[in-house]
Amino acid sequence: MDSLTQFTLGAAIGEAVLGKKIGNKAILWGGLAGTIPDLDVLLNPFVDAITELSLHRGESHAFFYILIAAPIIAWMVWQFYKNRTSYKDWMLLFVLGMITHPMLDALTTYGTQLFLPFSNVRVAHSSIFLVDFFYTLPMLLMLIAAAFYKKESHRRHRLNHIGLFISTAYLCFTLVNKELVTHQFEKALEAQNISYREGRIFTQPTPLNNWMWQATIETDEGYYFGIFNWIDRRPEFIFSPNNHELLNQAEGSQALDRLKWFSNDYYIGQEREGKLFLIDARFGATAGWHTNKPLFVFKFELIKDKTDTWDIVFVRGPDDDLNMIWKEFSTYLVGKRLD
Repeated sequence: MDSLTQFTLGAAIGEAVLGKKIGNKAILWGGLAGTIPDLDVLLNPFVDAITELSLHRGESHAFFYILIAAPIIAWMVWQFYKNRTSYKDWMLLFVLGMITHPMLDALTTYGTQLFLPFSNVRVAHSSIFLVDFFYTLPMLLMLIAAAFYKKESHRRHRLNHIGLFISTAYLCFTLVNKELVTHQFEKALEAQNISYREGRIFTQPTPLNNWMWQATIETDEGYYFGIFNWIDRRPEFIFSPNNHELLNQAEGSQALDRLKWFSNDYYIGQEREGKLFLIDARFGATAGWHTNKPLFVFKFELIKDKTDTWDIVFVRGPDDDLNMIWKEFSTYLVGKRLD
């Protein structure tokens, strides 16, 4: 999730754990705890692009390392508050504040390595978009309101609990909604006699909402990309071949292997103007519903350096014009309303 959401969740947890004892300082320390896992991005300038893929949402987001680091950080902070609090309070604040961060991230599409060092599987349940104000705002507004009351006030703690309850309930709704949406896609695929590989249907919400969804459905030849909203409940599909053969020249390279792992093997090969690209198909087709020509944003260029070693660069290609994507998206919405 975005930094504001992670800070807000950590701050609300901090208030729930230590607000009665240290007031608004608990909000600040909780927000810091909720932000710590994302400090891995500070290492990005010092590593290559291939390493960066596994570094972000890697060790700093893994349960094992958090359960080691959180008690140590808690002990260090506790030294400044020994006269008013217990070490147990601070350990609870930092463990909960830090461990809920990757749990929330795992509900988005990017992928989070929760189980390092035992497994590098990237958990991506994709029930909520990276930024969702319906989740963040209730918790944030209640927390801001609570901060204006004295630390002993029952209303202060009640407001914070209400914010946490509303946001958590919404998060539960997104999980249920995803299952319902996936079922809608499966019914539409069956009705249209579209065969796909078992277990290879990946659904996710479109930006900033949970009522309009897209799906990536893998077949032997390529991918169907679906789009669905709860207004008309009529999924639409467009197809793109996977073009895996275009990537044969990079087969066996660390760069291609890492990209396959990162995309959970949902990928498309693309060659444009002599350049080689890999598209992460999990993120769906950004546009193309009326032209029947899928457009993609999340992709990487594979580049061979002077030593014949393949490297990768995250790019936005010429077919990813944002104005074109917005126009296509708007046309889709208007068209659905007029149908």
